[in-house]
Amino acid sequence: MKVATSRFGEVEVTEESMVTFPSGLVGLPNYVRYVVFDVEQDSGYQWLQSLEDETLAVVIMPADVLEPEFANQITEESVLDLNLTADDQVSISVIVTIPPGQPDLATANFRAPIVVNLRTRLGKQIILHESLPLHVPLMPGDSEESNTPAGTCLQEAMKT
Repeated sequence: MKVATSRFGEVEVTEESMVTFPSGLVGLPNYVRYVVFDVEQDSGYQWLQSLEDETLAVVIMPADVLEPEFANQITEESVLDLNLTADDQVSISVIVTIPPGQPDLATANFRAPIVVNLRTRLGKQIILHESLPLHVPLMPGDSEESNTPAGTCLQEAMKT
């Protein structure tokens, strides 16, 4: 299937890359159908592109790349409506914010991850407790706070 995007023109996508968010994403309840695709192979980043608005897309990445134990933060109750079975595989991603022209200041949102049941292709953005950071730096910077690698920053937050 071909999908029109404002950033990449027309993109070929597969049924397996489509995800339905019955409740939409946080702040975007009316947009429920998305597709996930790679722009660059093996970059670690993907795009979550709305199928209902070609201008609506966010950068995501697998949460376990930054924090291998992050899945432990997701409770069964928070994902009941994804119809998970014991055999289902789940994808957990975080939204990445990249300030225009400043990719070195990119951050990941671990407070509101995106969880997808890979069998049913149902997804949900869940809100976790406030002790988890909203803006985790992906790259070390000059300030004392941003010199903390993302994984270390998260481990400290998850201890509380």
